[in-house]
Amino acid sequence: MRRVGKKIGGRSGATMLFAILVFMLCALTGAAALTAAAANSGRYTHVKEEQQEYLSMSSAVNLMREELVGKTGKTFTAQVTKTETKDASGNLQGDPDVSWVTGSPKYDGGFSGQLLDVFKGFYLNKLSGVIPASEISKLGATMSPPYEQDLTFTTGDEVIDKYKVTAKFAVDKDFNITVNFSLTDGTNEIKAYGTDMTIRANVDGINSSSRITKKTYDTNGAVESTTTETTYTMKVTWLEENTTISEKDTLKTEGA
Repeated sequence: MRRVGKKIGGRSGATMLFAILVFMLCALTGAAALTAAAANSGRYTHVKEEQQEYLSMSSAVNLMREELVGKTGKTFTAQVTKTETKDASGNLQGDPDVSWVTGSPKYDGGFSGQLLDVFKGFYLNKLSGVIPASEISKLGATMSPPYEQDLTFTTGDEVIDKYKVTAKFAVDKDFNITVNFSLTDGTNEIKAYGTDMTIRANVDGINSSSRITKKTYDTNGAVESTTTETTYTMKVTWLEENTTISEKDTLKTEGA
């Protein structure tokens, strides 16, 4: 009986030791799993942040590209008429009348409110080489190239708009457009020099066409005066194939 008792006690001790070892193994495995989960959680948060940054930037770029070139390109058309009357000897009678053609200039894009004033001014600057500046001033030529403006984009999506996308929009004297996008968080501490977009313009010069609108005659049937209307037209087109987008994914801390 005593020998049997010792065997039972011995087996019980071994079982207890085995149980302790299994417990320790499970504890170590659990700790490792928790450590890995915490690390993965940190990486997931980082990846999520990067996704939000990417979505914010790409949304702004796509919005601007659609406004400026769309799928088939956008065209700006400007027309000015100059009406003058000359006598039979070719001498000018009174000052010429200079005015925009009804419905022009025109830009077929949702960004037209800002672009129209810019391109109208640029067009008048170019037109001043054809029509005297004193006449052009009647049309309000107040804009001179280059033109720059800071823009801020919002999409209405709280996740995407967590990061504010700003852009420096510029147009040069040849109507080429550049947009430099940057990304900041709410504190302006992080900047992503994310994307640059350039759009080369196709400019269809300034073309003119004239027509005689009225002739007056004296009592003998001779021409007394002739009124001529001349229309000056210019078209500028921005196409998808002339659009270049360069992405830079380098994040930089302010002051670093």
